[in-house]
Amino acid sequence: MTAMPALIPSLILPCVWNRLKAKSCIAMLAVIAAAGAYGNNYPARPIRIIVPFPPGGNSDAVARIVGQRLGERLGQQMVIDNRGGAGGNVGSEMAASAPPDGYTLLMGVQSALVVNPFLFARMPFDTVKDFAPISLINVFPLMLVLHPSVAAQNVGDLIQHAKAQPGKLTMATPANGAAGHLAGQLFKSMAGIQFVTVPYKGGGPAVNDLIAGQVQFMFLGQVVALPHVRSGRLKALATTGRTRSKTAPDLPTVAETASVNLAGFEVDSWLGLLAPARTSSAVIDKLGSELVALLKSPELAERLTNQGADIIASTPQAFAEKIRNDLLKWGRVVKASGAKLE
Repeated sequence: MTAMPALIPSLILPCVWNRLKAKSCIAMLAVIAAAGAYGNNYPARPIRIIVPFPPGGNSDAVARIVGQRLGERLGQQMVIDNRGGAGGNVGSEMAASAPPDGYTLLMGVQSALVVNPFLFARMPFDTVKDFAPISLINVFPLMLVLHPSVAAQNVGDLIQHAKAQPGKLTMATPANGAAGHLAGQLFKSMAGIQFVTVPYKGGGPAVNDLIAGQVQFMFLGQVVALPHVRSGRLKALATTGRTRSKTAPDLPTVAETASVNLAGFEVDSWLGLLAPARTSSAVIDKLGSELVALLKSPELAERLTNQGADIIASTPQAFAEKIRNDLLKWGRVVKASGAKLE
């Protein structure tokens, strides 16, 4: 806090001397107001983690597991705030526009941050400019799961079933542009089949309808899929990673399907924690170091791995690089598909 007297003139005087626009001055004043949180007493009150999808989905499950334990390490409650809508854009925008004081964070979802910019004609935030990455949390393949009433016992069977009844199968997706949606479109293209895609407003409602038999299959994050597979409510055929999942090693990958050429089929997704841009580097460093230590703890690592998540504890710099690389990758994929959302 001893640096504050020197910091205040450097931020306030340009507003007076150069007659900066009000928006710029407000942003500067926000930095000053937030600076009080950057001392050794951070965090001094509960921290909100915005999850940009409804309760029940993969991002919500991980946020609650990680949030509880991270709050214990920080000595403050982590409040999970589900703000679904527009494929993750609504909640992500709320986090981007929050004060950069370290008390509002985002459970960043790959689809919202690196796929939506190429799906939506207008975006309410800029992934690179409006967020300060803290750390990746996990990278996970999806699982191809069916309602038990579907007779297919492997991926080849499902493809033959779809070819025998073109356009009859229904696939649930948590949202247009979500990893499960893109996996389905890639599967449709590579397998040469037709089915009906049924979009939902989040993973929870999609899973509920799949279990109820209202839809027949979906590509679902393993964290959510595995409990339902183990209970028999859903049937798993394959995973979507480059190699077999450590959590379900007996399941083949989609790319292993011998009946058709699906070599090269690979879709995974990630979750990570981010703060609004201009959040103090001291806060980012503290959150990052505590989160990485938590993710490396055997107890949490085992808990997430058992649910199908591959732990990826990263530096803020490595997470930022991952975001930039994925923007390039998924930009090419989405543009090639011609998919657009309003």
